[in-house]
Amino acid sequence: MRKRDTIGIDFGTTNTYITLCPAGTGNKIPLYLSGKSPAVDSVILYSGREGADPDVFPVIGEMATVTYGQAGPEEAEREGYSYHANFKPGIARNPEAARFAADFFRAVLRDARLNGTPLEPEGSRVIIGAPSEAGEEFRATLRKVAAQAGLGEVEVMDEPKGTLLTDLGSGRFPLSDVLAGYLAVDFGGGTCDFAFMRRGEVVRSWGDMELGGRLFDDLFYQWFGEENPSAMREIADSRRDFYVWSYACRRLKEDFSETVSRNPKAKVTAEVGRYGAIRNMTREAFLERARSYTPSRSFLGYQEKFGVPVSERLRKGGVDLLAWFAEALEAGLKEAGGEGGLGEPGELGAVSLSGGSSRWFFVRELCARRLPLEESRILSSLNPFGTISEGLSLLPALQEEFRAKKDRILEARDAFFREGIMGHAREALRKCSGRMTLEVLAGFFDESLAPELLSFAGKPVTLDKVERRAEALWREREHGIKGRLETMLAEETRVIYSISQEKARAWLATFGLAAAPAPPWKSQASSGLELRLAVGDELAQPLFGAFSGLVYALAAAVSASVCGGAGLALLASGPAGLVAGALGGAALGGIGLAVGRERLLEFIKRQSLPGFVTRAVITEASVAKVREELRAGLAKELEKVTEGFAGELQEVLGDMVKREIEELGIVHLFLGDPRIPRRSAARLPQGS
Repeated sequence: MRKRDTIGIDFGTTNTYITLCPAGTGNKIPLYLSGKSPAVDSVILYSGREGADPDVFPVIGEMATVTYGQAGPEEAEREGYSYHANFKPGIARNPEAARFAADFFRAVLRDARLNGTPLEPEGSRVIIGAPSEAGEEFRATLRKVAAQAGLGEVEVMDEPKGTLLTDLGSGRFPLSDVLAGYLAVDFGGGTCDFAFMRRGEVVRSWGDMELGGRLFDDLFYQWFGEENPSAMREIADSRRDFYVWSYACRRLKEDFSETVSRNPKAKVTAEVGRYGAIRNMTREAFLERARSYTPSRSFLGYQEKFGVPVSERLRKGGVDLLAWFAEALEAGLKEAGGEGGLGEPGELGAVSLSGGSSRWFFVRELCARRLPLEESRILSSLNPFGTISEGLSLLPALQEEFRAKKDRILEARDAFFREGIMGHAREALRKCSGRMTLEVLAGFFDESLAPELLSFAGKPVTLDKVERRAEALWREREHGIKGRLETMLAEETRVIYSISQEKARAWLATFGLAAAPAPPWKSQASSGLELRLAVGDELAQPLFGAFSGLVYALAAAVSASVCGGAGLALLASGPAGLVAGALGGAALGGIGLAVGRERLLEFIKRQSLPGFVTRAVITEASVAKVREELRAGLAKELEKVTEGFAGELQEVLGDMVKREIEELGIVHLFLGDPRIPRRSAARLPQGS
């Protein structure tokens, strides 16, 4: 089956961009409908006349603005024109806006056909961006509008992911920085949007639907009017104010912005068509105007005419546009400082500035001052205007790249796990079992049992009583010793898990990928519950289950080694002749030969040994021998138990490594794994 080309569409409030990525390549080809720029103004102009040429009307893009703006009062057709802008945000709730959008895309396809532009949705994969905060109703309407226009069955993806894909495709940011925390700033002509992403998923999105480049268009419109009052009268008389405001002054603004961004000390002179010019514009003069902006009557009139609401903030005037941008940025930072995570240095690894207005020098400067990261990690997009459409078109190519990378990782995973993780884990557990053996000996035998055994020396006693006393002492100390063993094991497991995660992250880094940060260890482990807190919910149940099982198995091993063993070990350590002589000498020895050693020992356990026998049998040397036999038995049992635990731990750690590979959000973003549902980003209130 032939691979499909991919068409990425950034349907913006002010401008629309379309990028083509031919199948089997990573090439990004911006499509030019007008022959001048890949940007298509998201506006539409209807003629209002029956029988209008369908190859001309409706007119879209820059031509629609110029045609409407330059038509004079002497042209009767001007009265029939119907011009519409800023209709994208309302498509889900306003049928008229949805109709404008469908007609706009139909005209896009028509102009592409007439101009010979290779825009052929049939047989191609078409992906359209949507604001990350947009609900399913908006997305469903966008898909419906696209189908009505002839774009076919389109996919809808979060717009910030398009920016992210472009940056990843160009390799401008280290992948580890992008996965840790990535902020997309989309400051365009109509709106200002922010999206904080982690591991390829949008965690928080916010913005302001009123703050945009058109306010700066109006600023320069007023600036021009102050410098050229007579020209403004001519413009008003000829009803060309919309053209000058929305088109000519926008071009002037863009020229000024680019010039002062390159040279802050520049003095810029720019013309506004045939009407005049603004001379010697400086950065300082611009900043003064931007800090005290009041909308013009032309701006307010056209906003009302096109159905765009204007806030009381703007109507009152005296608005500091730079402070407005900073407030919009910080509104999200404060909210995202908790679970979203923008409060501390290190939680944000990269910032990407897109949208035409992001070229303003103050955008980068304000981000550098307000964000917790180095300025070198704040980069303007290589193509701020077409960043989103480029990224969307690159999706299949990057999917292929990451699918191949994932396959390589999975192929190498088992060998890495066997050699890089479990070798260390097994050795650590072996050493831990040795330390736990010493803990039992020191905490029980040396402190409690040995003194008790020595206290029987020279006293009449049965070995059965010695064993019962040893068992009672163990029961008294069992809880405390189990707690210490649990703490030791929890600490060792924490270390194993932590080192394993570090090894996994380092290993993934060799493939250019970054695992999730290790869950923090809340405090020094003192119980299995601490272990649960340490490793997080994903590992809590399997690891806690294996951990608890090991603790109880250790306790059982200690009990088995102590109970029913100390007395017999003591007897075996003593001179058999002394014991046999005390109980009947040669006759007893003969019985032993006849009935067997075990039955003889059971008989002896119930007999009372005289003081001279216990004095001879219970010595420092014999107690030391009992200790050694207990140590050897414990060590054997603990190694057996911990080896079983190592098998369970291998499964848990293996799942951890697999999860780090499978759950890399960026991989799911690229591979489109159907098992991973699209997560809705938390949306902060618009406006400031």
